[in-house]
Amino acid sequence: MNGGILDRIKKIGVIRANALGDLIFILPALAALKRTYPDAELVLLAREWHRTFLASRPSPVDRVIVLPPIRGLSAPDNDRSAPSQTPPDVLEGLRAERFDLLVQMHGGGERSNPFLKEIGAPTIVGLVADGSEPLDRSIRYRYFQNETLRYLEVAALAGAAPVDIMPHVAVTPDDVKEASSALSGHGRFVVLHPGATDVRRRWAAKKFAWVGDALASRGYRVVITGDGNERELVRAVADEMRFDAVALDGVLSLGGLAGVLKGASVVIGNDTGPLHLARAVETPTVTLYWIGNAINGGPLFHHRHRAVMSWTIACPVCSMTQIDTRCEHDPSFLDSIAPAAVLAQAEDLLASQYGVQARGKRVANLRVSGIDATRASQ
Repeated sequence: MNGGILDRIKKIGVIRANALGDLIFILPALAALKRTYPDAELVLLAREWHRTFLASRPSPVDRVIVLPPIRGLSAPDNDRSAPSQTPPDVLEGLRAERFDLLVQMHGGGERSNPFLKEIGAPTIVGLVADGSEPLDRSIRYRYFQNETLRYLEVAALAGAAPVDIMPHVAVTPDDVKEASSALSGHGRFVVLHPGATDVRRRWAAKKFAWVGDALASRGYRVVITGDGNERELVRAVADEMRFDAVALDGVLSLGGLAGVLKGASVVIGNDTGPLHLARAVETPTVTLYWIGNAINGGPLFHHRHRAVMSWTIACPVCSMTQIDTRCEHDPSFLDSIAPAAVLAQAEDLLASQYGVQARGKRVANLRVSGIDATRASQ
């Protein structure tokens, strides 16, 4: 079998049943598959939120098949309430789809490779980690690799060349309407997103508040976003701020969040799904990264998207190196990032948009963790 375009491809199934950022990473690969096989139906095997989010917006995906919770696929590995095997009726329904091509974009393939082979297709391509079942065409899964480029390599296994290496998400009129209703105001605003599923990726609330106050002193409204599970984080940042902020904690749909992010002058936050979504709707971003996460999820271009990195690789509690292992502790690995460094990147992006020499202005005399805000812009 050569590496060229496959014959008689009328239906493509792609497995990617995890979180928001994971979807954003594969969008260029999906666009490549759709461009290469324009007459084929591209079906995403995913979760209910994927179907809801993609139903009303243009994308390479023609249809979403919602998988029930299956441990290691559409549910976390540690979710003991989810079955480890595919329910027979689900498997029967997937086999009845008669896919011509199945594409594994769900990690190293420990669980997803056997799952796709259970479904069956003339050709199955994707990632294979050490110990995972082989596929018809594959590339070796290695953890430290830019995720977007990783999945473009997977698409290339099916003969699909890149259309674009940047993920793009369309913002719909309904998204804009929901965002406008939630914000209920006008003028330039910036977004702070203090949450992240992995607590080690969270920067301190008081440091977000410091940056928020500095930008509010320049006349920007500050909007703090988070889902329903991040309400305490959102409120903690708002409570630490001296200026008023708009707290949007768990009140937006994912589409509404896309609308808010699209309207922002800059989005500042941890390495998590909403920051990747902000990039995909073409809003400038400043993202805080642990160095390992920057390799996998950092921006490919830096004109509009900035990465501020922590080089901490040892647990602040037990000093265990965290490159390819993990200890039992969950401290923040971002504490070494100074608020002034984040503010400087945000100011630079704002200045490039509006021609404002923000760095030349003095700000209110705010102090967080011994850092004087008036020094941040000098």
